[in-house]
Amino acid sequence: MNYKSAAILYIISLVIMMTCDFVWLKFIAHDWYMKLFGQWIQSFILLPALFFYLLFVLGLHVFVIHMVPVETSSLVYGLYGAFFGCIAYATYDLTNLATIKDWPVYGACVDIAWGAFVAGLTTYSTILISRFWNLL
Repeated sequence: MNYKSAAILYIISLVIMMTCDFVWLKFIAHDWYMKLFGQWIQSFILLPALFFYLLFVLGLHVFVIHMVPVETSSLVYGLYGAFFGCIAYATYDLTNLATIKDWPVYGACVDIAWGAFVAGLTTYSTILISRFWNLL
C-alpha cells in the first residue's frame, strides 16, 4: 500500500470513528453518561479529544488494519478492531475503577462495550470502503 492510500484510509477511519462517537455521546448516551458520570464530567475540551481520536485511529491502523493479512475477511478485520477497542477502552475504565472512588462499574462495562463496538465498526467499514475503492 502506498502512502496516499494509507492516508486516505486513515482519514476515512477518522471520520467514521468521530461520527459514530459524536452520535453516541450527543444523542444516544448523553443523558445516561451525565447521570452516571456527571460529577466527573467537565466542560468539553477539544484538543485532548482530538488527540484521542488521532491516536486511537492511528492505533487501529498500526495494530489492526495494516497488520492483518489482506485476504482476511472484513468481518474478521472488524473483530480484531473490536478487540483493539476493548483493550483501549478497558485501559481507561479499569484504571478509573482502580483509582477513582465510586467510579460506576456498570458505566465502565458499557463504555468498554461501546469502545469494542465503535472500533469494530470503524475497522469493518474502513475495510469495506478500502476494498470497494481498491485501496488496501
